[in-house]
Amino acid sequence: MSVELIHFNGAEKVLRTKKMLSTVNDTIEYLDQVLCGSQHHGELLKQALGETDWRRNSSDLTILEGRKYQYKGLLQGVAIDGNITVYEDLQPALFRLQLGFDKKLIDAGVILLNGARSEKSHIGESRSLLIREIALLQPTIHLPVCVALFDLSVPNIQPMEELKNAA
Repeated sequence: MSVELIHFNGAEKVLRTKKMLSTVNDTIEYLDQVLCGSQHHGELLKQALGETDWRRNSSDLTILEGRKYQYKGLLQGVAIDGNITVYEDLQPALFRLQLGFDKKLIDAGVILLNGARSEKSHIGESRSLLIREIALLQPTIHLPVCVALFDLSVPNIQPMEELKNAA
């Protein structure tokens, strides 16, 4: 699996209490399988979340009444948000989830982010960057949240010639 799930602010305990921990883990694993190597993440993500019941009632996805802002998915008080294309959507996703948490619309959140970083990145690898950023945003951002860092690069597929020569 090319995704890592990291829990913050007691998210794992909340998910376990709500009997949602395995559902979240299974969903993240399924999203990884569906999206890995694809170029059209948006539609595939919506379809996959629909198949796993996270988009069952689209009216529940609304964050602010009268605005188009919506979570990617919502199931049993757990909202999914984020952007698999870029890591930098962390803070807007945290804000949207915190807003829902403060309004008692959700009990916990899941953020989907791109965890792949260039080897030349001057800010380090995604996992340690994520941990630092979540710590810096305390106490403003305090909801139970887990972050899925995806590496959706194209899988290493050998050309047919190499497969024939290996046989």
